[in-house]
Amino acid sequence: MRLIRRFVLLTPLLAGPAFAQDGPGAALWQLMDEYNKWQLQESPQAAMRQGDYSHADQVDEVGLAAIERRHAARQAFLKRLHDIDASKLNDEDGLNFALFNRELSQMVEGHRFRMFLAPLTNRSGIHTEVPEMGTFARFNSAEDYENFLRRLELVPGQIDDTIELLQLGLKAGITPPAIASQGLPEQVKALSEDGLAALAEPFDRLPASVTAEQAALLRDRFDAVSLPRLKDAFAKLHGFLANDYMPNARQTIAATDLPNGEAYYAFQLRRMTTTNLTAKEIHETGLREVARIRAEMMDVIRRSDFMEKFPEAATWPEEERFKRFVAYLRTDSRFYYDSPETLLAGYRDICKRIDAELPKLFGHLPRLPYGVRPIPDFMAPNQTTAYYNPGDIRNAQAGYFYANTYALDQRPKYEMISLALHEAVPGHHLQISIAQ
Repeated sequence: MRLIRRFVLLTPLLAGPAFAQDGPGAALWQLMDEYNKWQLQESPQAAMRQGDYSHADQVDEVGLAAIERRHAARQAFLKRLHDIDASKLNDEDGLNFALFNRELSQMVEGHRFRMFLAPLTNRSGIHTEVPEMGTFARFNSAEDYENFLRRLELVPGQIDDTIELLQLGLKAGITPPAIASQGLPEQVKALSEDGLAALAEPFDRLPASVTAEQAALLRDRFDAVSLPRLKDAFAKLHGFLANDYMPNARQTIAATDLPNGEAYYAFQLRRMTTTNLTAKEIHETGLREVARIRAEMMDVIRRSDFMEKFPEAATWPEEERFKRFVAYLRTDSRFYYDSPETLLAGYRDICKRIDAELPKLFGHLPRLPYGVRPIPDFMAPNQTTAYYNPGDIRNAQAGYFYANTYALDQRPKYEMISLALHEAVPGHHLQISIAQ
C-alpha cells in the first residue's frame, strides 16, 4: 500500500468523548488531538486527503531541515506522552496510550538510521506522488485551480530537496540496493516526457463557476508554465539518477550492509513483526511454513486436473511432479487474460462477488466505496502486481485498488482472488475506511 508523503495520521483505536473527562485520560486525548493537528499542519497534502484545504496552495516540505524539525517535534510529543501516568488510565485509554507510544517511539528511534536519505524507490517517492496530485485536489472554483497550479509550481523545489537528500545518502552509504532500483531512472524519465498527462485532466472538466476567460488563463498557465517546469525538474532528477546515483548505489542487498546495519535490521524486525523474535527464529518459522504449504500443494496437485492431463505424473518423483506443475501454471494460456481490459474486468467481478459476502462476516461496514484501476503505464513495468490507495469520504474521494496490466503473462488468474481480498476487501480498503 502506498500513502502520499507517508505521514501516518494517528487514529485512536477507540473513539470517545475526548475532553469530557479529567486527569490522565483528558491529557492523553488532548495530546493526541494536538499531534493530529500538528501532522496536518506539517503535511498540506495529507490535510487535503482529509478535506482540509486551509493550505491548499502549499506542498509538503521534504528537505533535511524539515525532517530534523519534525524529529525534534516528535521527541517533544513523546516526552509529553511519557509524563502521563499510564497506570491511571482506563482500559480504552490505556490501549490508545500504548498504540500512540509505539508509533511515536518507533519514529523517534528509527530516525537515527537516516533512511530518509533514500527517499525514492520503484514503488514510492515524489515521482509516484506528483502524477496523482489532482486526485485529492478540490476543483470547485477558479481559486481551487490557482491553488493546484501553485502546488505544481512548487514541486521543482521538492525535487531539488530530494536530490540533496539522495546526494547525502550516497556520501553516507545509505541507498537502496542498485538491483532493486534499476527501473527508477526510466520511471522518472517518463515524467519528463508524457507521463504527467493526468495532471491536465482537471482542465478538461472545469465547473460552471469558472468563466471562459478564467479557464483560458488557467489552461495557458498550466501549458506554458506549470507543466514545462515540472518536466524540466523531472529531467534534472532523471539525469542525476542515471548519471550519478545508480552507478554509485550499493551493489549489496542486505540491510546489514548499511551503516549501523545490524541495529537497523533488528529495529525493523521489531517494527514489522511487533515481536522480539530474532532473525534466526523468524527464518526457522518461515522454513516450517514453507514445508507445511508445500505438503498442502502436493495434495492439491494430486486432486487437480493436472493429473488427468498428465496421467504419467503419478509415476514421477515428488520433486519432478512439483516442478512440472509449476511450469504448467506458468505456461498454460487458460490461466491468463489476453488483454488489460479483461484482466481489470476479472478483478472487478471478483471484488463485487466478495462485497456480497461481507455482511455475513462483518457487522460494521464502511460507507466509502472503492474502484479498480490500472497502475499507470509509466510505473507498471517496475511496480508490484497490485496495491491500494485510500480514499476519504470527507473529501468525496473513493479508495482505489490498482492492478498491474503490464506483462499479462506474469498476472495469473489464480492469484487474483487473494490479491483482491488483501488490497480491497476485507483488506486495506475495509480496514482503512472503518478507521477513518
